[in-house]
Amino acid sequence: MNKTILSLALSASTMLASAGAMAADGSITFTGKVLTASCQIEGGDSTAGGAISVAMPQVGMNNFVSGAPIAPKDFKLKLKGATGNCLSTGEVYSLDIEDGDVSTYGNVKNAAVTTPAEGVEVQLSMAGVPLDLKKEDAIKFPATTTGEEEIDLTASLIAQDASKVKQGEINAVANFMVIQN
Repeated sequence: MNKTILSLALSASTMLASAGAMAADGSITFTGKVLTASCQIEGGDSTAGGAISVAMPQVGMNNFVSGAPIAPKDFKLKLKGATGNCLSTGEVYSLDIEDGDVSTYGNVKNAAVTTPAEGVEVQLSMAGVPLDLKKEDAIKFPATTTGEEEIDLTASLIAQDASKVKQGEINAVANFMVIQN
């Protein structure tokens, strides 16, 4: 019986000692802003409810060279507010593409379901520089005072290994969010 009481006493004193070790030494406060209206997005060949469509040209399998982009298609993303600026003037923003849409090479994956072209991805570039979409801030731009931002991009088809390209459909989707850096 004495052993049981001693054991309970030791357990209780251990619990009290560890409670003291959990005292707070500081705090972290997270702040942010929820906007009443987000940006309206337009661009490409057509726009429907923020979904931008860019029609890529048809190419032959033998046109691919490993690691070289082909069939470039220029397009613009336009961000504007329903009632004025949707972005804060002077701030820097980026488009963050969802990880599941990006290949290990930093390109947009081909997600065609029925008869997908194999070995082909869509590479995005800005001002002639290929973008690594695995990076959160790959597509960066400053907000100006115009109330509308235009981002000039180029989409190209690319195969990392041209010998693995097979004919089929291309349906590469890049879901993104506009983030203030």
